[in-house]
Amino acid sequence: MNISKFLRLPYESKLIIINGGLGNQIFQYALGAYFENKFNKKVFYLDISQTYKLDYILGNKNLHDSKLKKLFNLELKMLKTNQILKWPFSLLLNGYLMRLFNLIYYKFNLRISRNILFDKDLQIENIERYGKDNSSIIFFGYWHHLTDRILNEAFRKKIIFLKSLTIPEEIKSIILGAQNIAVHVRRGDNSVRKKSIELFGTLPINYYLSAINLLRSKYGNLKVIFFTDDRDWTQEFLLPKVKNSILFDKKFSNSTKDFFLMTKCSHFVISNSTFSWWGAYIARIYNPHCHIVFPSHFTRLTKVQKYYLPYKDNFSIVSRY
Repeated sequence: MNISKFLRLPYESKLIIINGGLGNQIFQYALGAYFENKFNKKVFYLDISQTYKLDYILGNKNLHDSKLKKLFNLELKMLKTNQILKWPFSLLLNGYLMRLFNLIYYKFNLRISRNILFDKDLQIENIERYGKDNSSIIFFGYWHHLTDRILNEAFRKKIIFLKSLTIPEEIKSIILGAQNIAVHVRRGDNSVRKKSIELFGTLPINYYLSAINLLRSKYGNLKVIFFTDDRDWTQEFLLPKVKNSILFDKKFSNSTKDFFLMTKCSHFVISNSTFSWWGAYIARIYNPHCHIVFPSHFTRLTKVQKYYLPYKDNFSIVSRY
């Protein structure tokens, strides 16, 4: 189906669908920034991230539901569905329908429109072709696999936190007073949804302990700061096993505050989570000496892909098994 004649987008423009949690949203913004910087395209965004709340219904009670504009000073040209497509075609951009179209495409290779591209359509080898393409295209995906191309210097300069985000005085000495280690513990739907458990699972305690010990062997007995979407589990199973560690009071902790504070830490232990991946990546922008530890497998069966390791030094991989 060719929906180009029904699109209300300006000539040669690209529409990026904002979907999922914060980590995925930053990847989506990075793709849009790439089209703007590299090809001088007009880029617009449609936010359907409210459909992420479906995961709450499916069992994830700890959503990282922060949004780009809660963290970064970005100029995003946000549109509504009726600004993009004429009715009744605008119904195609309903967030839940878009997720369904994505599922159908991956399972049965049936595409709703040639103007809508999904993750597997856009690869390093053809991204420039779509960037130069004069037609208006809708991009629905996560784009993790494009890091080698889209995470360039121009993008990094755009990642500026809102001035309203500051480190509370009560914890400033812990964050900035000396070197420390940020440890992000991701559990969420990976610990409660059957599909997520089977595909991703949660990282074992030994992974976190081994990663912390590795960093301490290099940099000394640094304070460990835990950030997590499951405070009870972290407090019961990790905090007692790690001396000189802390889990901030709830008043300092929500998804937006956690992300901002993580980026101010000295070194990083990430989980199998784009939320913590981005926290570490941005920390590294500000501090090139930040040492990042990755789990050997992001999914249960897949070793950490090269595009998740955009570094030449100061990183380590620790087995999750």
